[in-house]
Amino acid sequence: MTDKWLCGWNRPGCLPDGDYVPARYDSFEAAQRALCADIINYADTGAEEPLATKLDNFAQDVNLWSIGDGIAVSRLGPDGYIYWIMKEH
Repeated sequence: MTDKWLCGWNRPGCLPDGDYVPARYDSFEAAQRALCADIINYADTGAEEPLATKLDNFAQDVNLWSIGDGIAVSRLGPDGYIYWIMKEH
C-alpha cells in the first residue's frame, strides 16, 4: 500500500470548518503542487496587493519544501493561515 498525503490550510488555533475535507494525493510532490496552485490561485483572484505578491513568493517557498524522513511540514503564510502537507495515518 502506498502512502497518501493530505494538504490544506487553516487559521492557527482554529479547527477547520465542519464540512472541510483536506485534499488527498498519492505523493508528497502531488500534494505540494496542488497546495502551490491553491496559493497562487488565491493570490491571483482573491488577494489585493501587497498580499498577492507575498502569497506568490510564499508559493515559491512551498515549492521548495521537502519532507525528508518526516510525516508533516507546515508554515505560517503571509495571510495568517497555516499551510500544511502531511502523511495520512
